Amino acid sequence: MRTSSVMRPALAAAALGFLATNVEAQGSKAPARTAEARKWEHETSDLKPDPRFTFGTLKNGFRYAWFKNDEPKKNVYVRLHVNVGSVVETETELGIAHFVEHMAFNGTKNFKANTLIDTFQKEGIKFGHDVNAHTGFDETVYELDLPDASPERFTTALKWMRDVADGLKFEQGEVNSEKGVVDAEERDRDGEGYRNVVANLSKMLDGTLKPKRLPIGIKAVRDKFNPKICFGFYRKWYRPEHMTFVVGGDLGDLDPTAEIEKAFGSIAVPKEPVPARPDPVKPTFKNKAITWPSPAAATACWSKC
Repeated sequence: MRTSSVMRPALAAAALGFLATNVEAQGSKAPARTAEARKWEHETSDLKPDPRFTFGTLKNGFRYAWFKNDEPKKNVYVRLHVNVGSVVETETELGIAHFVEHMAFNGTKNFKANTLIDTFQKEGIKFGHDVNAHTGFDETVYELDLPDASPERFTTALKWMRDVADGLKFEQGEVNSEKGVVDAEERDRDGEGYRNVVANLSKMLDGTLKPKRLPIGIKAVRDKFNPKICFGFYRKWYRPEHMTFVVGGDLGDLDPTAEIEKAFGSIAVPKEPVPARPDPVKPTFKNKAITWPSPAAATACWSKC
């Protein structure tokens, strides 16, 4: 990451038909669809949010929050949180949430393939250190750390984050080459610590979907990914109602509200209803204890997983 009477549907349909006819006759566009934003966590809690935070929602269901924090000096942290992770994947999509995350760096509406890293480096932003992303069971987060709040850098950040939201390309050549990148990532992390985590996760969450939906996915499934499969998952789940934009840091006099609304307010709400998520299912708890082979294995896992 939410989203009567018998006569009402007929009357609504008639009204919509009338409106559509008149809109077409006038040569103007129909009003953009709107969506209800997810409630903020503090709205259903007795805990009050930090008063430094400004919270907002857009008509398309997109959420945003920003805050000023003077330390560390001249650092601004930008995040796009997508409320979707690997747990929503089907058997033919294993690993696709993570794969889509990778594709955000391989060609978008405003950044052609192989140009994004160079663009950021010219702004003093290092790939891997200052710009990155991660995918979990229930979220995908895009991360961008800026060396200051200059309007130029912030505009570039917003442009890329907006592209992540609805402008990924999934070109055939890029999809094919990125499979090898993820294959290498899977091989690199496949050590003793990671295997123990997977084994213990399967025991702790036995009976649930999560042990079967590891974000890295399965190579045999990943080999079959193509632009159509990737775009299908992307369009289904990357909706404004599933997104939250957050910016914080040494913003100086910058109030980003208007820029945020301008960047993300025009994301279209899909015609299709918000898709249902899989039943999380409760663990069986049949495993009363788990074992960890050695402290070294635990250290190896937390340093690489």
